[in-house]
Amino acid sequence: MEVVPEGNIAADGQQTANDEIENGGEDRVEDTPDGGKVITTPGGYRFFLDKLGRTIRVMAKLKSNRNQKRSKKEQLEAGGEYRLSSDEGGHILARIFNGPLGKYNHFAQDRNLNRGKYRTLEKQLDILLQTEQDVETEIKVFYRGKSLRPSRLRIKVSIDGRKPMIVEFANRKYGI
Repeated sequence: MEVVPEGNIAADGQQTANDEIENGGEDRVEDTPDGGKVITTPGGYRFFLDKLGRTIRVMAKLKSNRNQKRSKKEQLEAGGEYRLSSDEGGHILARIFNGPLGKYNHFAQDRNLNRGKYRTLEKQLDILLQTEQDVETEIKVFYRGKSLRPSRLRIKVSIDGRKPMIVEFANRKYGI
């Protein structure tokens, strides 16, 4: 296991330093037997990457941080050559939840989904955090072939340890 400053995962799976480091801490990066990586942020969020460097799963007990910055560079580059003209650089974990600035937390997201249903879910979860409820989430990200642009996301949310609800979004207009 190596500890490196939060930053970008290059195409070869290597981490590169970012200009700003989340909360002044360092990410912990572990290799997996299948050639992927597990990145644990200083806040305890866990990002699971496949051997292509794509985030395939995130586990997090959400925390609020309305002062978290954006990585405009990562938002603009999300999805690479697979990015569509209707896409924006979205966050898997929103910056209001102290979502990390690294490449692994960004994806090419349909503009309507980003500004519509996905944002609505983020706002609902933020309200729960503001009322001091515990919000745990597991996000699974699905891809077609070797694309860097996800085709869909499945989000499981548990509030105060109750039975989780599951929401699924296709990465296209209106999320359906």
